[in-house]
Amino acid sequence: MNISGNPCNTDKPGELQRRADHLNRVEVEVEATGGIRVGLGDRVTRGQDLGIAPDFGGRALSPVDGVVEAIGFNPGTHRFEMTIRVE
Repeated sequence: MNISGNPCNTDKPGELQRRADHLNRVEVEVEATGGIRVGLGDRVTRGQDLGIAPDFGGRALSPVDGVVEAIGFNPGTHRFEMTIRVE
């Protein structure tokens, strides 16, 4: 508990909501060589094929049901980084 009596350890308005929002999202990395099988805004299901796993050891599968909220490319790792909002 912080000094204001807030059990969430923060005095910043909205901080709890941002933390809760963060918990409702997962990050997935997909090797860029083979591309990705989904696009921005697509609805995905747990187990759905997203592309090649980062270690080339198989397929990268969605760990949750949700919506693809962001896709970016990391040139340092040569991977797509995907954010899925859990639903």
